Amino acid sequence: MAEETGIAAGRLGDYVPAKDDRVSLPVSGERLLGTVLKGDRHQSTVLLDDGRRLTLLSSFLEPSEIPLPEHIRARTFVKGDRVEFDHWTGTRRGVVSRGGSTPRVILDGRADVFDVSPGRLRHSDAPVRKDSPHPMDAWSVASYSSSERFSVKSKAFIAKVALEGKEVIQVIGSGQGEPTRFAPLGGDIPRSVIADLAVDAMRWLIDHGMPEHLIENPAEVWVDWKSNEAPYGVTATDLVARLTSGMDTAPPGPEAEPDMGPDWEFEPEDYQLTP
Repeated sequence: MAEETGIAAGRLGDYVPAKDDRVSLPVSGERLLGTVLKGDRHQSTVLLDDGRRLTLLSSFLEPSEIPLPEHIRARTFVKGDRVEFDHWTGTRRGVVSRGGSTPRVILDGRADVFDVSPGRLRHSDAPVRKDSPHPMDAWSVASYSSSERFSVKSKAFIAKVALEGKEVIQVIGSGQGEPTRFAPLGGDIPRSVIADLAVDAMRWLIDHGMPEHLIENPAEVWVDWKSNEAPYGVTATDLVARLTSGMDTAPPGPEAEPDMGPDWEFEPEDYQLTP
């Protein structure tokens, strides 16, 4: 009882909840345990061990020395984890794009985005949709980082592209609307590797249904897809379908000769050359 009194005294004036604190709180006549997501002297948000998330007055919270249970500690999720959770529409599957106390899940095909409490998430063995093997698989994105802060007129990012597992190209998007820059990584890598990436990326797009005359910046398209869409179940065929949606994909016909009228004949004096 003396310990309870000491905690109660702290709760009333001395205790200020901080992120990741373990706390107990009264809910429906019982005391529940949880972890503070954010808090100050006035108000706190707590993730209960049962998966619920509550925002309440900080004065209701008491610090607790009871650690997070092992079965919940094991239920941690990091970026790239394949997960599933129950939704009123049925079981939804996706990939974690941001870990932490409330993981962010991008659903398969980038159909939607959910912030889901760990208590509702389960690891999933269901495979992510992928394309059939293709020679472009020799290329990969070794690292990718983007910045919303600097994305003014276009996406600001920096990436490293690997060939057969070796990092060979650095890719930089300034975010200012300038062309994306590709540069070899290291003096022993020839600049021709950039052209190789572009040629292979163009062939990859054509093989998945993209009309050649509609292809622009194939290497840039591939880097963005590989980094931001492929991990979430968007296939190359899906990408091409989106890029060509609503477009006339028929190849352009031969350019017609201008109709100058039936009686027109070329006369040199009709043209005056300017010295």
